[in-house]
Amino acid sequence: MFSVVLVLFVILLTVLYSSLCLYRYNTYLSTVPKPSCKLSWILGHTVALFNPRDILQVGVDAAIKYGGVIRVLIPPSVTIAITDNEVIQQFFKDSIVKAGDYAFFKPWLGTGLLTNNGQSWKSRRKLLSQCFGSLGLMKDFIKVFETSGRHFMNELESKIDDENLDIIPIMKKYTLNVLCETAMGVSLSSRGTQGDLYIRNIQNICKVMINRFKLPYERIHWIFYFTNDYRTQQRSIKMVNSFFDDIFEEKLRRVDDEMKIDGKRALLDVLIQFHKSSILTKENIRDEVNTFMFGGYDTTAIALSFALYALAYHPDIQEKIIEEQIEIFGSLNSGIETTYGHLQQMKYLELVILETLRLYPPIPYCGRKVIEETDIGKKFAMLEMKTTLSKIVSNFRISPSKQEFKPQLVPEITLASLNGLRISLEKR
Repeated sequence: MFSVVLVLFVILLTVLYSSLCLYRYNTYLSTVPKPSCKLSWILGHTVALFNPRDILQVGVDAAIKYGGVIRVLIPPSVTIAITDNEVIQQFFKDSIVKAGDYAFFKPWLGTGLLTNNGQSWKSRRKLLSQCFGSLGLMKDFIKVFETSGRHFMNELESKIDDENLDIIPIMKKYTLNVLCETAMGVSLSSRGTQGDLYIRNIQNICKVMINRFKLPYERIHWIFYFTNDYRTQQRSIKMVNSFFDDIFEEKLRRVDDEMKIDGKRALLDVLIQFHKSSILTKENIRDEVNTFMFGGYDTTAIALSFALYALAYHPDIQEKIIEEQIEIFGSLNSGIETTYGHLQQMKYLELVILETLRLYPPIPYCGRKVIEETDIGKKFAMLEMKTTLSKIVSNFRISPSKQEFKPQLVPEITLASLNGLRISLEKR
């Protein structure tokens, strides 16, 4: 009896809250064009989320029909959706605060750079900019890209017989390994089952985040606490944090001259120095490392996957990349280790990456309330993508899938394809 009453009470509160959102929606934003929606008084435009295959096209059609600024209701949020490039540029010139949906990430990312605001965000950003602005640290990262890239080429070579290769899962595993080594200084493969569990639990957390964006009832925090997704999230966060805590304690026990292992430093090595100076707490460092892992895992993997997919249909562009590689290294597969200087010379490859990001933006949307944007990870991501694509194009001829294929694009936390991204590889 009690459970029935509780369910009815939850339903009543949800309806009342949705009605309040609708009132705000119609009262304060009445002059902004609104796409029509079914059952708008309860669900708003959430119905569009039920069929993820259509959502991008629905958004494009709405922008064409109603203009570049429209109002969208996804309870409990009332949102202005902007697709007009000039309006977006003007909007981001102002000082702005991150939208409420970023609170979904706080249980995992805490006060990391992605979820932080105000003066705390500014001071933390300044501190991290010192890390990512260090040429020495970037060169250490490139050593990781180089070593991991060589192992990745061997893995791709084993996939040559697959004429319908979905590159996304392979790329995600590769980028997560690279991120773990650059962020914490450990190889996931060296941690055995603990490393496998870490990967699985990060994936679990990301799936919960996607559900929170898509399911109206999970967007309301106190309702979310009663769901299976909440329990999955808490279990996974506990394991991921435990993995970090073990590595943190291991590194903390080392004396300063042992911080640099095999000639390479990780982000954690540098942040621990701030911890020893009482500038950052262990929790601060964990939040930033988790943010670094989350921010670079899906986005870089998706960007690299779409780059390979696009290159598969443009062999002429592949040849121009090859010409640049030969100009820099003297020949393909010369055996010369890639350095920071080499990557700076890859101007054409950088243009290819930038065009890929324009055509297939890894982050298809972002939310703000009307903090300055942070791009401290941009340099890291560009260096990783250059190193990886340089090796792949130099070792393999990339072609379209031998089977007819068209990606089914959907906006999740990152841009995704429901049916993967299919290509085929041929050894050069």
